[in-house]
Amino acid sequence: MPDYKEESRKQILQTATRLILEKGYKNVNMGDIAAEAGMSRPTLYLYFRDKKDLFMATLQNLIEEVGDALETSLASSDTSPDGGFFDRVHEMYGDKFTMFFEIINTTGIDPDLVQEIGRLHETILDRMTTHIENRIPACKDRMDPYIVSNALLALFIGLQIRRKIGLPQDQVRESWNIVLHALIGDTYEKQPDLV
Repeated sequence: MPDYKEESRKQILQTATRLILEKGYKNVNMGDIAAEAGMSRPTLYLYFRDKKDLFMATLQNLIEEVGDALETSLASSDTSPDGGFFDRVHEMYGDKFTMFFEIINTTGIDPDLVQEIGRLHETILDRMTTHIENRIPACKDRMDPYIVSNALLALFIGLQIRRKIGLPQDQVRESWNIVLHALIGDTYEKQPDLV
C-alpha cells in the first residue's frame, strides 16, 4: 500500500505540474487535477489539503530534483558544472521554472506562497553553496560561494527567460559557460570520492 500511495502522489505532482505549466496557476483547480490524474476530487484531498499545498509540493519536488541533478553532476568524476550540467537541467526542468515567475508576478497571490518560494530558493542555494565549497575549494579564496550560488541561480533563471523569448540554445549555453568560468575560473576539482 505505501508504494501505491507514493506512486499516486508522484502522478498527482506530475499532472499538477503539467496543468499549471499549460494553463497557469490561477486557471487550474483541484477538480481539473483530479480528473487529469484519473481520480476523484475527494481522493486528491487525501494527498493534499488544498491547491496551495499541492502547488508547494510541486515546487518542492522541482527544487529537490534540480538539487539532486546538481549534486550528481558535481559528484561525477567525468563532469564539471559547465554546459553539460546546464543542458541536462535545462532539458529536464527549464520550462518548469516558469511556475516560480507566474506566482511571484501574480497580483493578489497569497504572501505565504511567495515566502515559501523564497524558502525553496534558499534550499537550492544552500545545496549549491555546499557543493561549490566541496568541489571548487579555490573559489572560497576568490569570492563567497553563497554569492557565486546566487549569481549562478540568477543566471540560470535569466537564461530560461531569454530562451523562452527566442535566444538560441547554443547562445544560452555559451552565455552560461562564459559566466561560469568568469566566476570560478579553472578551479573546479574532480573528486570522484565525493558523494
